[in-house]
Amino acid sequence: MQAVDNLLAALMGRKDCFSSNLFAVDVPKCDYYFPLDKMFLDYFAEEAGNDSLRALSLIATLYLSVLHCGFPQALMRSSITFLRENITLPSFDCTHYERLYARLTTEKHATLPLFEDVGNIVTKEVSRLDIYDAFDFLTNGF
Repeated sequence: MQAVDNLLAALMGRKDCFSSNLFAVDVPKCDYYFPLDKMFLDYFAEEAGNDSLRALSLIATLYLSVLHCGFPQALMRSSITFLRENITLPSFDCTHYERLYARLTTEKHATLPLFEDVGNIVTKEVSRLDIYDAFDFLTNGF
């Protein structure tokens, strides 16, 4: 199952991907990659599958979306539950934060696409501290 692609399709408002049983069987590969996807995929390339790493990226993106854009927290929680039920998520700890962040940017802020609502992505400048908070959210088991 392509859980990340399915969830991204839903969050991006791609109604063409839905069917009567929530998701169409043949969902096209999501062609939208977030900067956090690349960061996780580059850093953990040898250790986990693409879907599990993209799931970490999506969870961090949703966390930051709640924090910076007012994305509904209940929707973030249900999205995380969906991912946890369908993907084994890799774990990491605070010893990885600096090296992860260095793969994203060398600046004190990063410009990231975040969800304002379903189907509405906006670009926001996010501080290193906020990104580390998203990492904490991931390492502490959401």
